[in-house]
Amino acid sequence: MIIFVAVEVEFVSWKRPNVLGRLAPLIDIIHETDGVWIDVGSGEGTFSLILQKKSPNLSIYQLDRLNYRDFGASRNFNLILSDIKQIPVRFKALSGFICSQVLHYFNYEDQEKILKLLLSKLELNGKLVIIEYEEKKSYSWLPYPVPLTHLIQVVKDQVDMMIINHISIPDFGRPKYSLVLGRTGTSY
Repeated sequence: MIIFVAVEVEFVSWKRPNVLGRLAPLIDIIHETDGVWIDVGSGEGTFSLILQKKSPNLSIYQLDRLNYRDFGASRNFNLILSDIKQIPVRFKALSGFICSQVLHYFNYEDQEKILKLLLSKLELNGKLVIIEYEEKKSYSWLPYPVPLTHLIQVVKDQVDMMIINHISIPDFGRPKYSLVLGRTGTSY
């Protein structure tokens, strides 16, 4: 005999406990309370949820090439089905992007192009938040690692990018960092 029990849960499939609380410090360096943000490569929407809880007045869109809602992800956000290299939507005022654990899927040349593309779509004082693993070794799930020192060097080599803030956290043996970028010539 098989018994089915219906339960209501918030979809977050990361295996380790307290994912929202554990990863919140990576988002806490964002101080905006209103505006429009896009979570690029949002997947299940973990960082969208964290940002929404921190700043409920933000308009948050999720951009991913897959519809994770088909797998139970949160439906609280507007979904844009697209590839990160071809962001189809134009906003009059885009306050920021969260790009969480996405860059490591692209080769280093494409990583730079993606950073430039995202920064070009921001309003004057907009912010780009990159969240990545602090890892130098390549794995099947991390083909092009983006350690913080590498990303800082990439930014320093660009005349139109500047670092605003960053934070690192330990996370079960896989440290992560959050780096906030902006455009040169703006005040933050």
